[in-house]
Amino acid sequence: MGANSELFQKAMQFVRPLKKNKKRSLDKVKKNRFKQTPQHEFDDAGFEQAIIDNVGVEKVSGQQPLFYEKSKLPYRTIRKLKRGDFEIEASLDLHGYTVDQARKIICDFLTRAIATNKRCVCVVHGKGGGGFSEEPKLKNKVNNWLRQYPEVLAFCSAPIRDGGTGAVYVLLKAGYPRN
Repeated sequence: MGANSELFQKAMQFVRPLKKNKKRSLDKVKKNRFKQTPQHEFDDAGFEQAIIDNVGVEKVSGQQPLFYEKSKLPYRTIRKLKRGDFEIEASLDLHGYTVDQARKIICDFLTRAIATNKRCVCVVHGKGGGGFSEEPKLKNKVNNWLRQYPEVLAFCSAPIRDGGTGAVYVLLKAGYPRN
């Protein structure tokens, strides 16, 4: 046993304790880390009028998970988003709304979230199947609209505890100037 102890001590002679892992929040990432997204020319009606309903995004089923990232984000950030490790600072439930109502509500919601420097929000869109068609209309619309919103850095389907494929976590570029 003495020989093993000596071998262990010799092997460990250059080992140093790790520094404490200071969890870096996304706020501490350098401001110029993300490229400035060209902004649409908004009129008085705002982004709601600027979004296009069909931008060539493939339609998804109610059970299919959503994922999108606008710019190349750090792997840890994406993993944290997918796991639901960001604090959800606001949420919106679109159940029961028509597509036109949902469009206005989600635009207002995102505008308020950006104005109040929210970093991560949750949008519950549902999985569809409530009518005659199996296509989840709101899910596909939300998938389309979020891709066009300049301050959305990424979004993904939430874990089951927060709605699964019927909800998305949206990572926002907090503090993004709206000139």
